[in-house]
Amino acid sequence: MKKLLYLLPIFVLSACSNHSVKNSQKISLSDSKQVKYEQSLQNWKDKTEEQLIKKWGNPTKTTVSGNKKYLLYKKEDIFSVNGSSYNLYCNTTFTIKNGIVADWKYKGNNCDKATYVVE
Repeated sequence: MKKLLYLLPIFVLSACSNHSVKNSQKISLSDSKQVKYEQSLQNWKDKTEEQLIKKWGNPTKTTVSGNKKYLLYKKEDIFSVNGSSYNLYCNTTFTIKNGIVADWKYKGNNCDKATYVVE
């Protein structure tokens, strides 16, 4: 059991790599969770804002600029192991144009398909 407790910080730190991705970027991610999250976000393109909010709930923050609306969803988890605190987060922003999801981007070290319910 002690060996497992010593390994836990290694796993936690490896999960703390920070990813920042925009829909239009072409990158290669080895982390399959990140790839799956990107695929799930891509599935929201061309869906309505209403459909998105029905599944994801109300956004943390909404910003309007010109003819675009930005819906920000934030997720944050803080936990402690042996007196050390770890902050896991995921900020996902959808760009809405004419009521339709036109783009997306996310940033965080805890973004995966399980973060939110998506189609």
